[in-house]
Amino acid sequence: MARKFRKLISRFFPRADLAQDRGMGEFLISPEKIELTLLQQNLNRYLGYSPKPGILPGDWDTIAVPFKGTPIFRGFEQHFKGGLPWRKTEYFDELEKGFLEVRVKRLGGYDQFFSHYDKLYEKMEKEGFDVESSKNSIVVNGGRNRSLIRHDGNHRLSIALLLNLPLVRARYNVVHPDHIAFTCVDQQQSDPRQPRDGN
Repeated sequence: MARKFRKLISRFFPRADLAQDRGMGEFLISPEKIELTLLQQNLNRYLGYSPKPGILPGDWDTIAVPFKGTPIFRGFEQHFKGGLPWRKTEYFDELEKGFLEVRVKRLGGYDQFFSHYDKLYEKMEKEGFDVESSKNSIVVNGGRNRSLIRHDGNHRLSIALLLNLPLVRARYNVVHPDHIAFTCVDQQQSDPRQPRDGN
């Protein structure tokens, strides 16, 4: 299944956009093109925490919401651009509800948790997004109309957007059949090798 999925993705995306030998459906893209996300409760409900990569029909992509409207992105924006202390941001309010509770505890509490992302922001501000490491890939799902829906990588995507970084490394997880269809049509229309009327 993985090999078949990788073959489909490589077929319908231009080689210039695909990362060479970077695993299943990995590619480089502007972070601005990852416009949507599934809220955590919907992500777990419709896709599960870690669904097997492949083509997935259904209406799961229709409940995606704008990524820039999420508490995570707004909280990062409030802190890094607005200068608010972490505990005054919308993201902290979300964490207080139990979101990412395990990760907060693993890092040793809120102070260490937020310090981790302060350091990540500083690193990406100096070095950009490390597109060579597969560990940094932002996991996306492909919805209909070629939409890209964030699946994993909230923090890295937020920082990349706030820093106006040109490219991030992304990896497909599940793809709606219409995502493949629209991508195929788009590439056919833009491919100069395709015959034109009158030629």
